[in-house]
Amino acid sequence: MGPVKEILSVAPIRPKKGGLHNTLRLFLSLLLPLLLLTYGLIAAIYFNQKGAEHERYKQVTIVQVKAVRDMLDLELNKVLVDVSLLAEYEELQHYLELQNEENRQHVNNAWDSFSKRKGIYDQVRFIDADGMEVVRVNYANGVASAVADAKLQPKKHRYYFTESYPLKRNEVYISAFDLNIEHKEVERPFKPMIRVATPVFDRQGSKRGVIVLNYLGARLLDVIKEQETSSSGRVMLLNDKGYYLKGLSKAAEWGFMFGEQGRMKTLVKDFPQAWSDISSKRSGHIDNEQGVFAFEHIEFPAANASVTSRFQRDWTLVYYVTRSELQTLFAPMRNTAWMIAGLMSGILVLVSWLLAGFQLQKRAAQEMLRSNEEHMRLILRSAAEGVLGVDPDGKTTFINAAALEMLGFSQDELIGECIHERIHHSHADGSPRPREECRIMTGLKAGSHQHVADDVFWRKSGSIFPVEYKVMPLLENGEIQGAVMTFSDITERRKMEQELQQRATIDRLTNIFNRQKFEEFLGQEIKQAHRYRGSLSLVMFDIDHFKQINDTYGHQVGDDVLKEIASIVQRGLREVDIFARWGGEEFMILATETNLDGAAQIAEKIRSSIAGHDFTGAGTVTVSLGIAQFLPDEEEKGLLKRTDDALYRAKESGRNRVERAG
Repeated sequence: MGPVKEILSVAPIRPKKGGLHNTLRLFLSLLLPLLLLTYGLIAAIYFNQKGAEHERYKQVTIVQVKAVRDMLDLELNKVLVDVSLLAEYEELQHYLELQNEENRQHVNNAWDSFSKRKGIYDQVRFIDADGMEVVRVNYANGVASAVADAKLQPKKHRYYFTESYPLKRNEVYISAFDLNIEHKEVERPFKPMIRVATPVFDRQGSKRGVIVLNYLGARLLDVIKEQETSSSGRVMLLNDKGYYLKGLSKAAEWGFMFGEQGRMKTLVKDFPQAWSDISSKRSGHIDNEQGVFAFEHIEFPAANASVTSRFQRDWTLVYYVTRSELQTLFAPMRNTAWMIAGLMSGILVLVSWLLAGFQLQKRAAQEMLRSNEEHMRLILRSAAEGVLGVDPDGKTTFINAAALEMLGFSQDELIGECIHERIHHSHADGSPRPREECRIMTGLKAGSHQHVADDVFWRKSGSIFPVEYKVMPLLENGEIQGAVMTFSDITERRKMEQELQQRATIDRLTNIFNRQKFEEFLGQEIKQAHRYRGSLSLVMFDIDHFKQINDTYGHQVGDDVLKEIASIVQRGLREVDIFARWGGEEFMILATETNLDGAAQIAEKIRSSIAGHDFTGAGTVTVSLGIAQFLPDEEEKGLLKRTDDALYRAKESGRNRVERAG
């Protein structure tokens, strides 16, 4: 009869004489156990696959929303760095000392260049202690321009001045994230805006006014939309009252800006059950009848920011997948399970009725039983998961094709052999795994269900692969007759998790480190330099006239230039150097155990390599570079500012050159 009979078969029962009653009783005694076993096995396989797929998708949503949150944190942190740097700008400090027109024009020119280079501020302003605009640079459609003196306005009574002027050094005012208002009406098309301001002190410590940055909030929403296009779910951004800043539809957004008309445009109304958890927790995952929600709260400024604010802004990022979208993932598995269950029900009813009704001879009954077992094998062989049976001693009695393919054994090499000794004998590091630590054997001995989410099995070749498995004991009259084990290869799931982790650290266009990962390395190396007084230098460069390249040849050529430059620089760096895309067309190199002269050699090599390269579609491209060496007891912010200032001098001095920090 074969090994599977020991687990799945029911011995034929010869019906007694006694008419229809005995026939029906025999029929039911054959049919019901077989139906229960079949449905149980099909259900176990289906729910195991469904649970694994559901858990995988849950992890995807959690990783996805964290990745978007990290990108938003990075974008917002740039605004805090910029407003702090502008408050200490050298040209502004010169103007505060002399307050003549020449120095004010220097500030105008410097901020015009700054605004054009950043491209993220609608306005950059310095307002003096009397509330009068001294410098204002407007930015629109890629063009930055300083406002003429005659058009500068008093802002003494505007909320951003009255709130920010009383602040202390390194404190910032942050406005709500809302829409720009012009002439007491919401500007159309909508212009999302965040205003960030900080007081300005001169070199004698006297407060002289405030810096105000009008940040174009559409940048944050574009970051979200970019991630949304690469996934099946949708991403929402909420304010602290649950109003949509980025919603499921444009009609639902910015409801709080439109009074009674927009009062009901909130997640509170659309998803009240989800809002209960979202509003009370910092992060989490919700799975209810409306769908799956993964959420993360965003604080601006973040807890680890270099500045403080009495005007903390809280938003919530929500990744949402509808229940119908989830069901489409499970539909093929569910349909297959129902089809197999229906087919097997018909087969089992027919077999049982024939056995009971016609009282077949032993040979005929055995043949029918073998046919039934073959159908059972067909179900198990067609399962995508590995399925095997073991007897009370842990010896294999049945194994399906999927399991044999994953393990690399033939059926003859496993049937009758102890499954622990064959595939579960050692840990991932090769150290022996005693039988008493084997969950398969302990579950079999105790007669208890076992579910192991992450373990390894050994192939015939001696290699290992990660698995998730379940052990389900088979009991008869309270005694353990063996067990059925299902398992699946989770290599792809692990690979996906690693890829998601990589996306949080690698720039997708250039395939080098992103700014977030670089800042992590920089913080570690500065700590090491503080402790051991080692040499450490930064090289910062950006592409000269990069906007002109995009405008002339198109953004695809611009992207190709970024990738070629990354490749050129990587080939010329040492293994210990850390190379990253800082943002846009800006790049950064962290050179450990390197002094300023060494950094200059690295920078000049980069400059000449790029200048001498013929770029596909763009021809000759040059870069400007700034370098700085870490000073004893210097903080990260100071080192970055000196490097950025050196880069700025390189661009002001004619570009395609290297400038050292002072």
